This record gives sequence, C-alpha cells and structure tokens, in this order.
Amino acid sequence: MQRQYVDYYVARLWEDINEMTPTVLQPVPTDLLDFVASDPDSWRPMDSDAAMIAAEWHAEHALDLGYIRQPPRVRAWRTVGDDFDMVTVTWRHDDDGDIRFTADPAGQVEIPTESFLAAVQQLDLELMTAMKRRIRALERTGPPSGVRLDLDALRAEHVNRATWLAQRLQREPATDWAAVGAGAEELLPR
Repeated sequence: MQRQYVDYYVARLWEDINEMTPTVLQPVPTDLLDFVASDPDSWRPMDSDAAMIAAEWHAEHALDLGYIRQPPRVRAWRTVGDDFDMVTVTWRHDDDGDIRFTADPAGQVEIPTESFLAAVQQLDLELMTAMKRRIRALERTGPPSGVRLDLDALRAEHVNRATWLAQRLQREPATDWAAVGAGAEELLPR
C-alpha cells in the first residue's frame, strides 16, 4: 500500500538535520558560493577525484528527504562577512506528481546563523523531551498487550541519543578546500 505523504519517523528527520548541521555551520568561502548554490543537474560530468570530492561536499549540504514521496530538495549553507553571519536555506519541489505543496515550488531564505542553530537545538530538545515522556509513560503502564519491550534498553538508547546533537556540534568538518575548489571548477558549466 502506498501512503500519501510522509511514511517514516520524525526521528529520521531529526537524525538527518543533526547530521548535516556541522557542515551547514562551516562557513563557505566566497569563491565557492556559486558552487554550493548550484544544481547538480546543471553540472558537467565528474571526471576526477577532485570533482567527486566537490560533489560529496555539495551533497553534505542537502537534507536527505528520500523517505518522503516526491520530496522537495532542501539545502543549507553558511556565509560570514564583516557585518553578517547567515545561513541560506533553499528548496525546490517539482510539482510533476500528485502531491502539491503550499509553499512556492522553489525559494530561498536567509536567516541569522544563531537563529538556525537555535531552531535545530529546539527541535532536538522538544523531540528528546517528548520521547522521555513516552518512555516514562511506558514505565508506568507497561507496553501494550502482546508487545515485548526492553524498557532498560529503550531508556539507555534514549539517554545516548540525547547527546547526539551536542556531540555533532563539537565536530569540525575536515574539508579539503583546495580539492573542493578544483572540483567545483570542473563541475560548474563555463
């Protein structure tokens, strides 16, 4: 049976946002802004290791929404200047199927980096709080009839997951800027 829209858990979205946030928070050098904003459909063929490195770096700025039917393409990156520190979020949705979104099919918004990070942290806090409440409720009532559940393991997994965002935010992506720049030059149309 094919479901109409999202057919996955909110935790998957949370995991993907947590995974991409350290990359998004790494400021993009000015000479790579056209590349990070580019659409891979317009690139020339990948013919070198540098092009592959650049393509992988580009992909790390995309939110994986493959678990949604007809997903929009959502990307984000950070730019920093003398008097600004912004995260750009872009989206594109091809309305060629049976799902229509109320937002414009393509768009871009720039938000202060501090606001972007606060939103990511708020999602993390709210999801972890909601899950903690559900675990506590299961500890009081027990699992539904016929369901086997290891509450100790569930609680331990939750305690571990509650640290994931903080751990990821401590990670500084190791970007080979020279290779990304060289690959970007190969990939972008002239």
